[in-house]
Amino acid sequence: MLSDWSRPSKGSLVVGYLALLIGTLAAYESPATGYELSVYAATPTLYWVSVAVALTVSLGVALTHIESPPLRDTALLLGGLSVLTVVVLPAIRGYYHYGSGDSLSHAGWTQDILAGRLEPVEMLYPGIHTMTIFARKLLGVQVGQAQIVVLAAFVAVFFLFTARCVSFLGENRYTVPVGVFAALLLLPNNNVSVHLMAHPITQSLLLSPLVLYLTLRYVSQSDDTPPRRPIATPVGVALVVASLALILVHPQGALSVLAVLLAIAAFQLAARRVRPDSRVADHRPVYVPTAVAVVAFAVWTPRHPRVQRTINTVLTRVLQGSTPADEISQRSGSLELLGADIGGLFVKLFLVSAIFSFLAGVLVVALSSGALDDRLAERNALLSYVVVALVTLSAAFAVFFASSMTTQHFRYVGFVMVPVTILGAMALSMGASRLRAVLGGRRVRLGLVVVFLLLFLFPLATVHGAPFIYQPTSDVTKMELSGTDTTAEYMDREVAFAGVRSGPRRQLDATRGTVGSERLGVTGERASIPEAVFASNVTTHYDSPRYVPVSQSTYQREVVLYDGFRYPKRGFERLRTTPGSNRVHTNGGYQLYLLTAE
Repeated sequence: MLSDWSRPSKGSLVVGYLALLIGTLAAYESPATGYELSVYAATPTLYWVSVAVALTVSLGVALTHIESPPLRDTALLLGGLSVLTVVVLPAIRGYYHYGSGDSLSHAGWTQDILAGRLEPVEMLYPGIHTMTIFARKLLGVQVGQAQIVVLAAFVAVFFLFTARCVSFLGENRYTVPVGVFAALLLLPNNNVSVHLMAHPITQSLLLSPLVLYLTLRYVSQSDDTPPRRPIATPVGVALVVASLALILVHPQGALSVLAVLLAIAAFQLAARRVRPDSRVADHRPVYVPTAVAVVAFAVWTPRHPRVQRTINTVLTRVLQGSTPADEISQRSGSLELLGADIGGLFVKLFLVSAIFSFLAGVLVVALSSGALDDRLAERNALLSYVVVALVTLSAAFAVFFASSMTTQHFRYVGFVMVPVTILGAMALSMGASRLRAVLGGRRVRLGLVVVFLLLFLFPLATVHGAPFIYQPTSDVTKMELSGTDTTAEYMDREVAFAGVRSGPRRQLDATRGTVGSERLGVTGERASIPEAVFASNVTTHYDSPRYVPVSQSTYQREVVLYDGFRYPKRGFERLRTTPGSNRVHTNGGYQLYLLTAE
């Protein structure tokens, strides 16, 4: 049967790879010429058709040739490359910098290190910045594009080791392809507090499956392994190194993973005392790697006051009884005023995650009730570690949810989705294996292809911010940054800034370095123009002059996307026409106005 299908399957793979190549070239040959509110709408349709073709071929061939690793793995690679091109689409389209907000400040810190204004050891989390410098020098690209290269590396690690966790735990023919395609859904990405750009907490999240996989490998043992096993093994050393690297990427992400390791150590200790005959009690304990990682965290992290402020804020808000999810309520109210359907937005961002959460819940109940096959005691024991990780991260989410610390609890939704993806994939592969005996292999394969094609719709449409989810694409053009740099070069230091939603602090970070921008002595770089006066008396509101920078992205965001909800179109028009508002610089993508008191 395999020989009958191998030739058309090989031909399909050739078509899939060619389609992806042609579509990617089409996107590359159609670079962005200005700010793009939606990278999805601005990218040629041919690219999206090519991704759809490549994913369909990948699913079909991988699930048809489950027992033929060369064909299966070639098909899985095609699927991985397809999704990875979506992740790095801003770089393919020639974006000068991708990532507003934090990403600009991280670009600034990278510039500071390059200029000698900042030593990496002085930073709380220098990992992303040093990797960006390495990528920049290796590839000869500017910092913004190097950041996307580093992001792509972390996404690839997430794909690989999430799938490896599933395949390591699995015992049936569907485990490998289902694990890979579940990983490609990128469920931790939620575009609320997890963003696929230069965002260290997100990069630490993407690294967590590697630590979990090494943990599973470290604790497990086969029947022919001697009872007294060495603590220092190659996998154990790799686990320690990965944990230390995680601390340098982002301590908050590292703390989440360390909490999981501590919980697993406590779980093993309890099993040894309560059920010494259990499989978990027979596993290699994680005490030593965990202790090394905890000591490293304790040595590195407390040196930075920011960590202490965060801990104090969380504890204070929990003890004082802050209103849970207050920030969510405020944002929901704003979306409702815009006419957005909150339920529809939830479906776009979290429907697939909810489906996998349900599947993971079913597997947890089956494991807890003893319904899983007792003959697979080792697999069941290893699954219990993933459940411990799920419980630990869910508890962390509950703490941050109770503290109502902006939307940081959505970071932990992202972390929770790592074990949920693994457990959900396991449940799906086990269900497919059971259905095969009833429906037959061909129907199960077809069903999985259809299911995953449907599941991919929302995750791929929300990889980047877009009007589809009421967010602008985080495109920062060269014109915007060069305009900000020119402003910093020639501005009057006695004149403060006032911005639309915020001042140009982030852009100043990216152009002059985060440390360098602080040394400029600029005032008001965080200040916002009050919404009530923007379209009425902005020129008379201030009793001293103000600079007002307006980029193309600002106008598109406020007028086109948000329909003037806070800053209406007439306010931008008044900046151009009202006496006392003087345009002092423009380059086509950036304008600077000087408000003078009348």
